[in-house]
Amino acid sequence: MAWLESLLDLLNAHLAMHADHERLLSKYMLDAGAIFDEIDGYKQGWISHSTFKRFVQTQCFYTVTDSDMLMLQPILDDSRDG
Repeated sequence: MAWLESLLDLLNAHLAMHADHERLLSKYMLDAGAIFDEIDGYKQGWISHSTFKRFVQTQCFYTVTDSDMLMLQPILDDSRDG
């Protein structure tokens, strides 16, 4: 039954993360889909590192370094393919 408790913990953590995500979206009123579509100018369904870095530089006036990208990639890469 330990696996059932682990599954319950995982589901609770997922629900809490989803609630946090929704709270942040409403707080900052971000439309992630629209932002992605704006970055993905060629409508490929994915964004390269250089495209992401260029977007952040031009829109946020912040330079994302290569070491920043190494930390961000696991968070931003929805396919988890590395």
